[in-house]
Amino acid sequence: MVTENDGFGKKVLLLVVVMAFVAFAQVPQTISFQGRAHSAGEPIDGTRNLTFRLYDEEIGGTHLWEEVHMAVPITGGLFNVILGEGTSFADEGVDFSEQYWIGVRIGGTPELTPRYKLTSAPYALGGGVWQVDGSDIYYSAGNVGIGTDSPESPLEVEASFWPSIIKLGLGHSDNKLHLSSGSVWASISGSDTNRDDLVINHSTGNIGMGLTSPVGKVHARDDEMNGHLCVFDDIDRKSVSGNYGGLSKGALGVMTPGMGETIYTAVWGEARGTGATDVNIGVYGLANTGSRSWAAYFVGDATINGNLGIGWDTPQADLHIKQSASGEGLRLENNSSTSNWEIGTASTNNLWFKYNGSLKSFVLASDGTWTIASDRRLKNSIEPIGRVLDGLIQVEPVTYFWNDDSERTRRSIGLIAQDVAEHFPLAAPFDEEFGYYGINYDNIAVLTLGGLRELTEIVRQQQAQIEELKAEIEALKNNR
Repeated sequence: MVTENDGFGKKVLLLVVVMAFVAFAQVPQTISFQGRAHSAGEPIDGTRNLTFRLYDEEIGGTHLWEEVHMAVPITGGLFNVILGEGTSFADEGVDFSEQYWIGVRIGGTPELTPRYKLTSAPYALGGGVWQVDGSDIYYSAGNVGIGTDSPESPLEVEASFWPSIIKLGLGHSDNKLHLSSGSVWASISGSDTNRDDLVINHSTGNIGMGLTSPVGKVHARDDEMNGHLCVFDDIDRKSVSGNYGGLSKGALGVMTPGMGETIYTAVWGEARGTGATDVNIGVYGLANTGSRSWAAYFVGDATINGNLGIGWDTPQADLHIKQSASGEGLRLENNSSTSNWEIGTASTNNLWFKYNGSLKSFVLASDGTWTIASDRRLKNSIEPIGRVLDGLIQVEPVTYFWNDDSERTRRSIGLIAQDVAEHFPLAAPFDEEFGYYGINYDNIAVLTLGGLRELTEIVRQQQAQIEELKAEIEALKNNR
């Protein structure tokens, strides 16, 4: 309520109602200003010139905005004007980001006092509950609902119409993001019906890229390429799968139910190129840097149904190892120590065997002869073996069947290890892991050579004795 003398010396009473109508994306922004004017207790009728000014101070100061409305009709004291139509608030720098007061002058009278303090309705121009920061506007007091009066999220939109609940332009007229009642999709072509660029199916939660009906949690397709994440089809359940033109297929984390058993496959690959120059690789791995590099790492059994090449891409056998120039071929290492055997080929093409890096034997490439490494430079503390003939004579050669030869298909010839161990323990070692004696037949050959040397010496001695006896006999004959 504001008062002032009118031009006739009467008190003017003004009751004000202010309403705001805002369109944030349009100008001008306006305020619907309604009032009831009384003079000497009676409502004013007729027309009056009304001047409106906007201040940022309640008393004094310089007005920031002014607008004059000529011959405003007043009926029964009531009048209504739209502020901001004649002079734009924005043009005068009024953004409603702070407190303002409106001053009103009727006709030629001085401005009515006190000024009217703007409250929430006109502050919708500057945000009201929305906050203005330069060219930005924001709201942080609660949730915002469109199509609902009880939003449960920061922004909740409810609508049942199609094709789009929300359509957002993405920097180009042909790039749009649509949120519909059935799914969420991005349309690169800009068409409301072209929904195969990005699709989120609301009923399954599946995400599709390049297709409208994704069959996995994430399903992407581009021309001949077709990939899935978390696929559930009629046969398999796959975490990740891919397909290129039907010629190259792969999957990670596959579960295949079967009759009486379920097959779980961590990595699966299939390559079926048929061209003359096609190279098919089911699974490919590369690792060549770092402190340790594994192109593939397996824990558990591995099955190869086909030839396996190591260091060679065209294997010609079940296992084909192409030994590198600096490599040691095949290495077998004890699981509880670093002791190991190595098998490899030499530059002479001989096949060699090493234990902990020391050469033990080799097979000659020329004739396949197995040769024990016996170079003097490989040995120390060399001593004669002593007399062996008596022991050899007591070891009896036998024939026998092996216990695991239940069909008794063939007799074997050999010695009994315990008989050998009794006289030559070094030639019949005992294996503590398996609990059995064995025979080193190479040692037997060496012992036999030692026995032959002894026998040769005996023969020589006996021959010398014979010669002496023959000489004695001849001497007796001559003395007769």
